[in-house]
Amino acid sequence: MSATDFSPEGRPPSGEPVSPLLSWLAIAALADWLITRTVTRTAIFMPKSPMMIAVYEALSVIGQFAATLASLLTIVAMLWLAWRAWRGGRALLLASALLALVVFSVVFIFVPLAGWQAFVYRALLWASVVAMGREAARQGELRVAWVVAASAVSLGAIHQAFPSIGLFNAGELCATLAPLAIWWGRRRARGGTPTAYLLAAIPALTFVGVYFANPAMTGIIAIWSIGLTLYLPWWVYAMSLWLACVIVVACWQRREFASALPIVLLAAGGYAPQLSTQVFLNLIALWLLAAPTAHSDCPPRRAPLPHIAFPPLP
Repeated sequence: MSATDFSPEGRPPSGEPVSPLLSWLAIAALADWLITRTVTRTAIFMPKSPMMIAVYEALSVIGQFAATLASLLTIVAMLWLAWRAWRGGRALLLASALLALVVFSVVFIFVPLAGWQAFVYRALLWASVVAMGREAARQGELRVAWVVAASAVSLGAIHQAFPSIGLFNAGELCATLAPLAIWWGRRRARGGTPTAYLLAAIPALTFVGVYFANPAMTGIIAIWSIGLTLYLPWWVYAMSLWLACVIVVACWQRREFASALPIVLLAAGGYAPQLSTQVFLNLIALWLLAAPTAHSDCPPRRAPLPHIAFPPLP
């Protein structure tokens, strides 16, 4: 789609379909990240009474359901992206790479990922990022943010193919700076209300308190939860978490839910992920940053969370 396919306010044409897919994907991925990979793993270090054991088991069941739902929705979203790219006719490389990634992920349920298969899989991942970069190059305010986020995804994948502590640390630095780049590129997030900044400070201050209470355990949970080793100074991660929450809260206040999806999916996907579902979450987040209408400054809308517009893919 070209610039003429959008209204002067940056909204898609009135005929653009509205789908709950990305909304439910974000909810399921967020639940999987926070419940399965954070809360239940943190509870490993806690003494458990019979009541706590019951709560732990219930959370585990909810987390497993969320992880399964996220996996299914991620595959559907990837197929949808491939279809839109193929239908547009200008992103055949992206469509082919996304479709091949989905096929490989299903095949690898039955066949172990190793040798040349692993290399082809990662090559397809890099090809997808490069193809999205062509669209991101047309961006204005979020071009730098896309480059930073894409660098984190790419460096993490390169490290997995050719292990290097230098590559891993560089990718972690990019992953930590991504919220800052998105916040800086999204002008309306910078102009968020004081309430947004205050509410966003709660998770950041919680992280700081837990870090100083037990740095070793915090580092372990960070690796299990989001893949970060916390080798940088603590205040860098606190600032990154704070700005990420500012973006989400500011978008929530304006009912611009689509604008918050990239940061949510990047966090849920994590850094240098091992599972294809989490890799796909990172790719979908990069596509949302590159798509013109994913971050359009639309007037506030009173639609419920599951009803947001898909950004069209050229």
